Amino acid sequence: MLGVEDSGVWVPYVISIVTALFFMFYEILHWNEGDKHIHWFDEEEQVEE
Repeated sequence: MLGVEDSGVWVPYVISIVTALFFMFYEILHWNEGDKHIHWFDEEEQVEE
């Protein structure tokens, strides 16, 4: 496969490409959900005060 015969070399390449594609599609699907991840930070500050 592309001149690399050892699976120990091309498996990490495949995993990194698949992971990058997964997160790109995840972000596209959840683009307009708002700032849900920021609200927990505000709540945490209120609890500490």
